[in-house]
Amino acid sequence: MESPPVRRSASTALLVVAGLISAAALSGQVQGGFHPLGLAVSLLPLQCAALFWAWQRVRA
Repeated sequence: MESPPVRRSASTALLVVAGLISAAALSGQVQGGFHPLGLAVSLLPLQCAALFWAWQRVRA
């Protein structure tokens, strides 16, 4: 049974938005100097959105 395409495109859109947020956070963090915790925190939105995206794909 196919899930509605709206749900899939919404989860993909969330993944894209989280990628943009992570890129913006990473670019701001790099200008202040490299720090490993800053890198991990800047990638956190992308990681959470990827987990949600994968969870939506498995449920379908």
